[in-house]
Amino acid sequence: SELSELVGEAKLVFICNPNNPTGALISVDKIAELAQRLAKRAIVVVDEAYIEFCYQHSAAQLIKTNANIVVLRTLSKAFALAGLRTGFTLAQQDTLAPLRKVIAPYPVATVIADIA
Repeated sequence: SELSELVGEAKLVFICNPNNPTGALISVDKIAELAQRLAKRAIVVVDEAYIEFCYQHSAAQLIKTNANIVVLRTLSKAFALAGLRTGFTLAQQDTLAPLRKVIAPYPVATVIADIA
């Protein structure tokens, strides 16, 4: 696909979907195709900070069948929690393992976690 040709030798591809500030969307099918072409070669990170504002489906549904997809979500945008600056990561367990090795044991303050 056109996207996979742009990647070159990169080990990580970052997609903001929907894009900020344009709102442009990449279809779930195109993200799936990209992930499959880059399997065992690159991680595809999909930032879905604004996914609640559009009718498109989340790339989270692709995680079950694509070990190289990581989806980032936030509670800051759609849930009026901008001051809390909290969110979460979705991916297969093995894909998240390296992140778990370096993340702080309590990366979110208790008060923020309770509100979220």
